[in-house]
Amino acid sequence: MTRRKGERTWRINERDHPHIVETLKLPCRTDDDYRRWGRTFDAMNEWHHARGIPIIRGGTRWVERNYETLEYMHWCYDEIATAQAFAGRFGGKIVPPIAARRRFRGPS
Repeated sequence: MTRRKGERTWRINERDHPHIVETLKLPCRTDDDYRRWGRTFDAMNEWHHARGIPIIRGGTRWVERNYETLEYMHWCYDEIATAQAFAGRFGGKIVPPIAARRRFRGPS
């Protein structure tokens, strides 16, 4: 997908902010699920605003499990301490930077 001039893509965000927290977006089957996820997402945004941290989103990963699609969101940070605090508060896990996740392609 193309991007607009000056628009930052998720790859650029994950490259420039190497400490990434992966959180699970809860599946929404009912209206109550949507409201619960909305409150959680609002709490995540408020956590950033209360600390003066910019909200920088990375990519999204989808996993098929038991006939259900799970969505994982990436949140990007400059400092590992901030990423650990966010993961501890919202139950995410810290994943390696995008450069470390690349597959080995062999000699050129």
